[in-house]
Amino acid sequence: LGAGQGFLADRFTYIPYFGLFFIMAWGYEEILKRKPKSKHVIHGVLGLYLALLTFMTFQQSKIWENSQTLWTHVIKHYDQITTPWANLGHHYRDNGDFQNALANYSKAIELKAKPETLNSRGKLYFDNGHSQKALEDYNRAIQMGGEPKSIGEIYINRGAAIGTMGDYDKALSDFNKGLELLPTNPNGYSNRSMIYYARGQHDLAMKDYESYIAINPNNATIWFERGTVLSIQKKYSEAVSSYSRAIELNPNRRDFYQKRAEAYRALGNQTAAQQDENKARQLN
Repeated sequence: LGAGQGFLADRFTYIPYFGLFFIMAWGYEEILKRKPKSKHVIHGVLGLYLALLTFMTFQQSKIWENSQTLWTHVIKHYDQITTPWANLGHHYRDNGDFQNALANYSKAIELKAKPETLNSRGKLYFDNGHSQKALEDYNRAIQMGGEPKSIGEIYINRGAAIGTMGDYDKALSDFNKGLELLPTNPNGYSNRSMIYYARGQHDLAMKDYESYIAINPNNATIWFERGTVLSIQKKYSEAVSSYSRAIELNPNRRDFYQKRAEAYRALGNQTAAQQDENKARQLN
């Protein structure tokens, strides 16, 4: 039966090996019956063989130390396949090694450009302040097409890159398109909410906060931004609740306490406001 990319994985051989092990065990027993005087020699040979297998297993296990050792090993044997180069790029990107991540993504794209690899390199560029290069990769990935969910993410990422260049209309268009294709992407809502907030479209920003929280309820920053909009709308009680949730998720942000103190003062709760201001002063 097919099992995705893993149909040649070792784990699918475990049960079939029972038959081979049975044959080996039967042969071992037959040899001992026919040549009982060779028992020590046979045991010695088997012992050496098992010791060899143990050593080889130990050496092989070193390959699985981390993603770098694994995919570097794969590349030694399959250097014309894109997957190990791209996965090695993920490893370096996750560990903050821009140059090695870039080199591996670029090698994967050189072998065979794929939308997902271009998206990965685009995110690497974007995260390191190279918005124009990120935009070029996103454009190329979108032109290639693909699964709606994958392309939806790329539209959202391209919108973020365009937004950093100041073209909010185009960025908003990309966020809308991306969320149409992939409505479960929380980054699309958080990015779009920033544009709505900057434009003073607070009701639309609030809808995006709610959509984000429905997907990921544990982002302290989103709860904080939601509280800020509620304060602007003079809904101070709701703002206090939103700020309190942000503080619950991240109690070490000074601005969280400062903004909640402002909301408390607007409600006339001077004691609670003073407590939050004192806490804010204690934090960096």
